[in-house]
Amino acid sequence: MPKILTVVGPRVFEVIRNRIAEILTDEISNQAILSSDTVFLNTKVLIESGGPEDQQDLSVVNVSLMNGTFGERKSYDGKVKGNYLFSIDVYTNDKNNKLQSGDYLASVKCQKLIGLCFAILDNPIYRTLGYSAKGFIERVKSNDFNFRAQNKVDANNTAMGRLVFEVQADETVDLLTATVLTEFQTKLTLNTSGKGYYYEIVL
Repeated sequence: MPKILTVVGPRVFEVIRNRIAEILTDEISNQAILSSDTVFLNTKVLIESGGPEDQQDLSVVNVSLMNGTFGERKSYDGKVKGNYLFSIDVYTNDKNNKLQSGDYLASVKCQKLIGLCFAILDNPIYRTLGYSAKGFIERVKSNDFNFRAQNKVDANNTAMGRLVFEVQADETVDLLTATVLTEFQTKLTLNTSGKGYYYEIVL
């Protein structure tokens, strides 16, 4: 028989993943307006997409949860320290032109978008991802980035890079509410022994 009788809501790492995607969507779109840069203008932000590089029209930024670890101690208020790693994967492609090869152009676009994602997420204005300063976000930082070697037989000249973004936050669980067990009765008797009095509880 189930003991949890309320709906279990989304976990903190789910909320954070979606929030990262929201921030990147807003800020990349704004940079497209401010700079009139077609690289930013044509970029889509996805969440947990299985195969974004299969799309014909790139650029794509895909936000995914990589892993999470929890602190050893859990507080009495139901909180535990969560440390989460998110991958910000960027996929770009381009065609050859008279001046440059498509693989070069795709790589440059990929690096440009990785750099933009880093600049957005590491900006102090997002040190709590837009939540209250006294909220559940404790620390955010970009760890590293790397790029996948290009496949020379890829007709689309696809480039891919990954920025690893770390978030430390309080994960919570619903607290138990104490109730009186009316169906149980307890009898307390006071007995004597050779060493004085002792209490005996009989259920």
